[in-house]
Amino acid sequence: MAGAEDPLTDDVVAGAIESIPAVGPILAPFAKRGFRRMREEWARNTSKALRAAERASGMTREQLADAISEDPRLIPLATRVLFAAGMTGQDSILRALGTALGGAVREPDKVDEAELLLIGMTDLRRHHVAILEIMSEDPPQPGRPGGGFVHWHAGLITEKSGYSRDVVTICITGLLSSGLIRAMDDTYGAAYEISELGRTALAVVDQLDEE
Repeated sequence: MAGAEDPLTDDVVAGAIESIPAVGPILAPFAKRGFRRMREEWARNTSKALRAAERASGMTREQLADAISEDPRLIPLATRVLFAAGMTGQDSILRALGTALGGAVREPDKVDEAELLLIGMTDLRRHHVAILEIMSEDPPQPGRPGGGFVHWHAGLITEKSGYSRDVVTICITGLLSSGLIRAMDDTYGAAYEISELGRTALAVVDQLDEE
């Protein structure tokens, strides 16, 4: 059934594009091919995430589907993973999301923890992971009048990462909103530290990279 529906979906999309006055007939063939490639990429990414979920849960794909369908708390988690698979092609993030889902299936008592982890990791990209790696270590402690411990701030992260200040600012905002880092009170201005949830997410990604 899926094989029959996919070309039909592509044709429907192409037909909608073709109805655009003047440029539609020209764009339709390209739109059809592009949409098919997008769908194929989504399927590839979803498969990677689900394979990670299978490994983490110790179940087959069919057993995993049955377990999710029988527990209403797992359905939103599975939906989040499948949606996220269409938004990122980064293998380590896909496998981390699948691992979090599989862990929740294996240990239903930890569904709430897995949901927080998935929320935090859904929008992660390599820049976020690199900054989390940096923040998992103590920041350098330049000499300051009066001493005192210096926390991570945007300037130090920019210097350490080599990213532009704008990229660092965007990443910090995303990491804060996902709960993977938290803001700190610091004598020298806005400062941040990695949270326990951030360390958990980083540990999952690092473990998968090692494998």
